[in-house]
Amino acid sequence: MVGNCSDVRVRDISCGPGHGISIGSLGKNRTTDRVENVRVDTCLLTNTTNGVRIKSWQGGMGSARDLRFESIVMKNVSNPIIIDQYYCDQPTPCANQTEAVEVRKVEFVDVRGTSATARAIKIACSDTAPCTELELRNVNLTVVGGGAATASCYRASGKAAGVVAPASCLAKGDP
Repeated sequence: MVGNCSDVRVRDISCGPGHGISIGSLGKNRTTDRVENVRVDTCLLTNTTNGVRIKSWQGGMGSARDLRFESIVMKNVSNPIIIDQYYCDQPTPCANQTEAVEVRKVEFVDVRGTSATARAIKIACSDTAPCTELELRNVNLTVVGGGAATASCYRASGKAAGVVAPASCLAKGDP
């Protein structure tokens, strides 16, 4: 899904191999993009390079909000849960910029399965537009072959509910 989408429902799909399910990239070349009221549920991702992902370029404007990923099963997925406000898909490094697409009210509910990478959750948000009102609820991701996965968050706040593994890295309140 790219910018300027609203009221979208994605249901009962299987992906893989491939890139997984992405919202974005948003805000490329300082554009304004809005994505809201998106529901992705009852999906199976197998051998994908990413699981469920929100990606935006530095310098972009607009918002990605009211997004829900629910009942997602991952099998051998690299990067199962990603929010990346520093997305850069070009051969030269992207310049740091202060503007960012706002990411708010995103829920990951009943997400389970195996990660091909040790870090199963990566949430990297902007200093000037941190990610807020995120929720991890009943998330259970382990590393393929056994072992505990890890999570990393930067400038991301919200809450965890139910059993969440790896343990939530979200800050409570404002980041």
